Amino acid sequence: MELDDSSFSEYVEREDIVVVEFFAPWCGHCKKLEPTYADAAKRLATEQPNVRFAKVDSTSEAAANTKAKYSVTGFPSVFVFRAGEKQYKILEQPQERTVDRIAQIVKHEAAQPPPPPPGAGTQHACHAVYAADRQLTFGSALVTGSDLYEV
Repeated sequence: MELDDSSFSEYVEREDIVVVEFFAPWCGHCKKLEPTYADAAKRLATEQPNVRFAKVDSTSEAAANTKAKYSVTGFPSVFVFRAGEKQYKILEQPQERTVDRIAQIVKHEAAQPPPPPPGAGTQHACHAVYAADRQLTFGSALVTGSDLYEV
């Protein structure tokens, strides 16, 4: 599914988990990722039916606001969205761009409890998962590290 400013918000809000690749048609890394990304989407369509894959052509004027909103400056930039909210960036290193790694990340995300609805009382409990290729932000604190762990 290719998204732009007119379809992005509605799509990521409607779906449970969406993996979104921001790409540039001229980008060599994006071209190399394309078949892997497509294969991961096909493989996970049956294994994880609540997960969708989408793409945004970041060079298109029709996607300029979405690109700016998520501060996309390099390509490819791949983010996991959950219930309309950006969770973290994945696949930053070329060696991580494999079907198995994408499947591992998506399956882990799908195993996590869904985020609470907007306005729900979450000030006393917080559940987060972090992996080497993820960055999570809580308030103004950026959580980073190198091993998978739960807080």
